[in-house]
Amino acid sequence: MNVKYYTGRSLAEAIGRAKRDYGSDIILLDSKEIRNEMDGSKLVQVSISVDEKNGRVKSWRPPSVNKPKEIPTAKKEVETREDFNQVISNILARR
Repeated sequence: MNVKYYTGRSLAEAIGRAKRDYGSDIILLDSKEIRNEMDGSKLVQVSISVDEKNGRVKSWRPPSVNKPKEIPTAKKEVETREDFNQVISNILARR
């Protein structure tokens, strides 16, 4: 990873300078306010990262997800009161 530092009177100006040199594929790592040592004015310093090979960041696309054609549903079996009574009767009859 190659880290570069840019300053400007505002965050937009500092990022604009970085984009002018490396294009819009920069990665913003950090930003902070600093004081100009000469006149004491406030500046914004940004640290950016760029790809070391060609100064550009590889484009990224999210992975594609294949959605299932049908969403399986659980079969819901409802026991009726008669079924329950029959099960209990069978259990009691075994004794």
